[in-house]
Amino acid sequence: MQTITVFAGSSGFAPQSHNMAARVLGQECAARKIDLCYGGMNAGLMYLVAEAARRNNGRVIGVIPSRLRDSERVHRDLDELITVETLWERKRKMFHLADAIFALPGGFGTYDEVAEVLYWGVLGFHSKPMVMLNIDGYWDDFLDYFNNHVHQGDDELGKVSDFLIEAKTVEEAFAKAEAWQAPAYASTHADKQESLPHFEDAFSAENMDCIIIDQSTAKGAYQIGTALTLRQLGKHNLPIGILNENDDFSPLMQWVMDASAARYITAKCTSLFAVETDKAILAERLSKLAAIDIDLHEDKWGDKPEF
Repeated sequence: MQTITVFAGSSGFAPQSHNMAARVLGQECAARKIDLCYGGMNAGLMYLVAEAARRNNGRVIGVIPSRLRDSERVHRDLDELITVETLWERKRKMFHLADAIFALPGGFGTYDEVAEVLYWGVLGFHSKPMVMLNIDGYWDDFLDYFNNHVHQGDDELGKVSDFLIEAKTVEEAFAKAEAWQAPAYASTHADKQESLPHFEDAFSAENMDCIIIDQSTAKGAYQIGTALTLRQLGKHNLPIGILNENDDFSPLMQWVMDASAARYITAKCTSLFAVETDKAILAERLSKLAAIDIDLHEDKWGDKPEF
C-alpha cells in the first residue's frame, strides 16, 4: 500500500480511546511511509490522524470542497490540499487516491463514505478493502447490519461482507488490509469508474416530497447514508423514511442511537428521519416531521482538539 484514505468523524467530543486510535493510525502511516489521504479538516479525529502523520514526517493529502476552502476548519499545514467543487467529487477523489480505505469512528458522513465504497465494490468497480477500526466496539451494530442484514440486490455481484474488514487495533488493520484477498468479481467494471453511481443529485428533485428507503441492499444502505448526510448539511429538506418491515434496519438504527450518544451524530439529527414497519404509519409520521436547522460548528465540531 502506498496510500490509504481515512474516513473519520469531525466531532470535537470523541472519547479519548478514539482520539488515541486516530493518533496511532497517523503515526503508523508515517512509520510505514504510507501517504495518508483524508477530508482536509482540522476537526475531531480527522485532525488528529492527519496531525499525527504530519508530526512524524508522514505525507498527508487533504481533499476539500470549494465551499470550505476559506473556512477556519481547513487544515492548512498539509503536504497537499486538493480542492474540488462538490462533496461527491471529494469522495470520488479520496477513493481514487487510495489503495485501501480505513474508517475510524464517525457519524453520518463516515457512514455515507463507507457505504459508498461497499456499494461500488459489490457492483464490481474496484478491489479495495474497507477496514473498520472498531475501537471499544463502536462499530459493532454497524458491522452486524452490513454483514448479516444487507441482502444482495439484483445488480450486485456479491455481498458487502466480501469487502468489509473489522480490526480492533491499528496494527491489526494494516495486517488484515495487506492480507485481504479481493473476490473474483472485483474490478469487473473497473474500466467504467468514470461513471461511478452516486445519489447526491437524486434527493434534490423538485417533484419529491419525501425519501423512503425500503430495501436493505448495498444500494439501499448507501442511499440512507447519502440522504442523511445531505440533510444534516442542509443540502435538502426532505423528510427521510426507513421502512423496516423485516427488522433488517434495526441494528443500523441502534448504531445511530449509540453514535448520537457518543456525539458523532448530533441529537438533532436523530429527528431527521422516521422508522416504521408499516408503510401507512411511516407516511403519516413523515408528513409530521418538522424541519430542523443544524449548526455543525456549535452542535458537532466544537473546538479544535488538543494534540
